[in-house]
Amino acid sequence: MKTLLALINDPVNSEGFIRYSVEMAGDMNMNLHLFYIQNPALYTLSSGTAAATSHPVGSEIDVVRLEEERKNAITSIEKNLENFRNTISPDISINVSSEAGAMDLVVSRLVAENKADMLIVEGQDEKDLWIMDSSSTELILRANCPGWLVPSGAKYKSCRKIIYATDYHEKDIQTLRDLINITGRLSPEITALHITDSDAAGDKTEKPEFRENIVRQTGYTKISAQSIKDEKGKDLGENIHDYATGVNADLIVLLKENKKFFERIFKSSVTKKVMKKTTLPVLVYHEKLLEESSD
Repeated sequence: MKTLLALINDPVNSEGFIRYSVEMAGDMNMNLHLFYIQNPALYTLSSGTAAATSHPVGSEIDVVRLEEERKNAITSIEKNLENFRNTISPDISINVSSEAGAMDLVVSRLVAENKADMLIVEGQDEKDLWIMDSSSTELILRANCPGWLVPSGAKYKSCRKIIYATDYHEKDIQTLRDLINITGRLSPEITALHITDSDAAGDKTEKPEFRENIVRQTGYTKISAQSIKDEKGKDLGENIHDYATGVNADLIVLLKENKKFFERIFKSSVTKKVMKKTTLPVLVYHEKLLEESSD
């Protein structure tokens, strides 16, 4: 069974995000690892103190405080988890742990050791901070596994309707296959959404054989292709967001290494303002990882 790695921002106030992660893991039949990564820089010793002089030369980290914080973090996470543990499926294994280190390096190591298959991170809830500007998002973009980005405070909804935003890149079929693999038990409706500068009615996605080709290659029938015209006065990200919310979608999926398309989505401050307000999670795939999985 695959493992969902849920990174906790604040162990004390983590109940909502833990509940989201637990429900998601249950839906997708994944084990769950609730993980808090401590920043060692917050536990440096002040020179001249008794603690500092008692440590070996060159040692700057207060290991005593670091270990105390690790234990406190685990206690807080387990306490929040206990509030709804009786609702968790016995088929789902849940692990709670904490360690210090650079967040991206720790995640990369866990993925490399086959201890994490997908990452889930909650965006920061701060004034004038958009979810795509947060350190959480930077982690998602650098991670060596698919990353699920959750708006702060969002409540989990089963993925019954998914928007896969694309300009029909060569790796789209592999992405769709993996998406179907993790969400297929929910039998979602998946729309491959293409935004074009030309008349949408004349786009190749409107032809029946285009959808037939996707269905044949993915082996999944509840999938459709839709093309909409890029509206003037809006950027690409805003168009995707408006379409997704307009059809009551539960998830937006993107392929990061389709760089031209990906950068168009997130280059504008307009998009940032829109996404800050959305309640939709975003799942980011990485082309290089898809290439490796197909080898």
